[in-house]
Amino acid sequence: MDRSLLAALASVMLVAACAEQPVQMAGPALPPAPLPTWRVGDTVSWSNGQTETVTAVDGEVVQWKDQDGNSFSGYRNFLLPSLKWDYPKTSAVTTMDVQPDTMWPLETGNSAHFMVNQRLTMKIHNSEMAYHDEWNCLVDGTERVTVKLGSFNTWKLRCQRFWRGSNIGEIVWNYSPELGQVVRRTWTGAEEPEELVAIGSGTIDSKAEKVADKVRQRGLEALASGAKAMGRANDIEAMVQPRATFVTDNGTFCRDFLQTLSTPKARATSVGSACRDTDGKWVVVDRMKEKKD
Repeated sequence: MDRSLLAALASVMLVAACAEQPVQMAGPALPPAPLPTWRVGDTVSWSNGQTETVTAVDGEVVQWKDQDGNSFSGYRNFLLPSLKWDYPKTSAVTTMDVQPDTMWPLETGNSAHFMVNQRLTMKIHNSEMAYHDEWNCLVDGTERVTVKLGSFNTWKLRCQRFWRGSNIGEIVWNYSPELGQVVRRTWTGAEEPEELVAIGSGTIDSKAEKVADKVRQRGLEALASGAKAMGRANDIEAMVQPRATFVTDNGTFCRDFLQTLSTPKARATSVGSACRDTDGKWVVVDRMKEKKD
């Protein structure tokens, strides 16, 4: 065969082979990340309306309670499935053949393969079912992402689940070492990714809330998007940064905002929305509730 023809065929084969491989875009440089740490009273809130609070920490195991009072527990290593949960209709107990700190400290290319056994109890029928899943997980490099709380350099973790050899779903987490927290998680079948909208520790009291409200009123009324309003009262500090401005269907003037609030015993960072009422006061609204309604 003509050498020029062989070279052309080789070139085509090489291009085809490259086309089959996903292109890995270089992400931000990050040092290996240690496991996140939690304390009792820490809270996280998500864009789907879920708020989770730490109720106990025992070594590698963290116990949580959500806004409806449902309880669940899992390892500090968030990529591993929950060890237990107790909801009104179901409860479950999970075991797995994997070390709690598998894949940590995070580095590109770290991977794990393990089996998960779960016994699910259906409370309505008082019946039990057993599940056996196979998990393949990978640290899939780094990525800079923008979520409701801001822009962060993150480690990207990916886990695929298999049942009887068939892929039944995938979970992707974006973990920010800066926050020590996942800022975005994506589930197969979900309408959209879940984004972190608030994170805090300790209890913010009413006095601190009043300081934040005063700063929020001033900032939302007078400042351009991106500017920051600061306020301090004794040992309480508040910051409000107006963001996008929008008008509702009924003509109400509203703004999104980022807020931080700190006291000697507590700290909270959150995003929210507020609308100006007929008296000119900015009232915080629950856009998630409005979306559901």
